[in-house]
Amino acid sequence: MSPRTAIDPSLIIPPRPVVVRFVPAAPPARIARRALRDFTGFLVLAWAAAEIALWAGGA
Repeated sequence: MSPRTAIDPSLIIPPRPVVVRFVPAAPPARIARRALRDFTGFLVLAWAAAEIALWAGGA
C-alpha cells in the first residue's frame, strides 16, 4: 500500500471568485439603450391598441 494519502476532490478549496466591477455604459451605448427602450414601449402600446381594437371589433 502506498504511503501517499488519497486526494479527495471534494476537499479541494476553490479559487477566490473574480470581482466584476460595474462600469457605466458609454454615451453611445446609453443612447442606443434609450432608443431601444422607447421602441419597445411603442411596441407595447401598439400591441395593446391592436388587442383592444380586436376585442372591441369582436374578432
